[in-house]
Amino acid sequence: MSQPHTLWQPSEGLLRDSAMARFLRRAADLDASIVDYASLHTWSVRHADEFWRLWLEESGIVHEGNPLPTEHEN
Repeated sequence: MSQPHTLWQPSEGLLRDSAMARFLRRAADLDASIVDYASLHTWSVRHADEFWRLWLEESGIVHEGNPLPTEHEN
């Protein structure tokens, strides 16, 4: 069976300027081990509080109170 044909692929500029890429760069500012989506995922699981705090900050969602979505034990 042949490989499916790619119908559309974003340009490097669109990828570089996307909200996800900006978020990844902000996270990398907090932890130098974040270099790609896989390492961002690993960091988000290991440092959930930092991840959600950063996500809320970057999302621009207006909120009040504790920015952490859940309380959990380590």
